[in-house]
Amino acid sequence: VMELFCRDTKLNVSADYLKPGFAYGGSCLPKDLRALNYHAKTLDVRVPLLAAIDESNRLQIQRAIDYVVDSRAKKIGLLGLTFKAGTDDLRESPLVLLCEALIGKGMEVMIYDPNLVLSQLVGANKVYLEEQLPHVARLLCPSFDDLVSRSELVILGNRYEELRDVLLSVNGNKEILDLVRFFDPQPTSSNYHGVCW
Repeated sequence: VMELFCRDTKLNVSADYLKPGFAYGGSCLPKDLRALNYHAKTLDVRVPLLAAIDESNRLQIQRAIDYVVDSRAKKIGLLGLTFKAGTDDLRESPLVLLCEALIGKGMEVMIYDPNLVLSQLVGANKVYLEEQLPHVARLLCPSFDDLVSRSELVILGNRYEELRDVLLSVNGNKEILDLVRFFDPQPTSSNYHGVCW
């Protein structure tokens, strides 16, 4: 059914809007949702759907944490740290929260994000990262291959189409947790031993 909806190009501007991924983040949506909920409260208007969104988002992050903990992997590779591919914005990124929680559980986390250049971060984006993950420089891997070779479990936190072939060729001994439905619904390679969210 979702595939049929995504074929519509008149009412549906982009199929990306109808393909949910992991938890949301960024500098706009969380702030706007809080503002709408606050405004509704000041007007004494009940908005149960809007009120439940933040908790649902938090539960998505917790579900990922629980999955990784249950996997018993200790070396975790995280593909992506920004709140979505194509940006260096880390503000309220669910991947920052996921990373922070996994480190807190005693796991060794490594990160590869081609959009993240620490020397180019400025303003609120830089402040957010310094407050949430002040030691992030130690976690960054120079390449995706390095991330994979050092990890027991690889988490796909952002969609990087340029890495699709590399991901499909990953050794079958590496478990992949696909939070963004990168492989829809089943990849074409038998080497992919992942869990789609």
